[in-house]
Amino acid sequence: NVHHGADQEQEQIQRQKEDELAVDVLADHGENLIRHLFIDEIIREEKMEREAMIVSELIKIYGSDMKAVQGVSFSVKRGECFGLLGMNGAGKTTTFEMMTLNRPKTSGSVFINGINSEKDRFLYRYMFGYCPQQDALCEYMTSRELLKYMLMINGCNRYDLDAQVEKWLRKVDIEKYRDRRISSYSGGTKRKLNAAMAMIADPFIIFLDE
Repeated sequence: NVHHGADQEQEQIQRQKEDELAVDVLADHGENLIRHLFIDEIIREEKMEREAMIVSELIKIYGSDMKAVQGVSFSVKRGECFGLLGMNGAGKTTTFEMMTLNRPKTSGSVFINGINSEKDRFLYRYMFGYCPQQDALCEYMTSRELLKYMLMINGCNRYDLDAQVEKWLRKVDIEKYRDRRISSYSGGTKRKLNAAMAMIADPFIIFLDE
């Protein structure tokens, strides 16, 4: 009888855990449904500028059936810091690459401040700064040269170039490396420089991949 009672108690605990898991799954499903409906409504009413960024049903398929990204949807409010979380291999970097037009998407829509990444690619590219997962640096240059180059291609007034370069070297705390070749930098210093490059043109939104 004691053994039978213990088995019943164990079964009851197991059922309770399964019920709790079912509630969590339903809650997650409900939140996802509400988010999708909210995003669909914004796009349908053409009010994309209400949000800083909207990603709708973003999909990437390799070959015939390898789904790297499966219907990612989210919106980011103005002034919000939004984190994209997932296990290794979940598709985070692929999502970043599609949002920054560095990798073609299979389907889906992306808007920044109401600008469609497909219909106005040129203007869309000017809306964001991007710090990729892998360092995107010309290692034979110095940080001063590279930041100056970034400012020039983004249309900075040439009389303001040096002051802006010094400001960003100071902001990311790499002033003492300004005239050293980037190839001699530590990994952490390279990441600081990548971050400065992403922010230096004062973009509307900044993507930081790890």
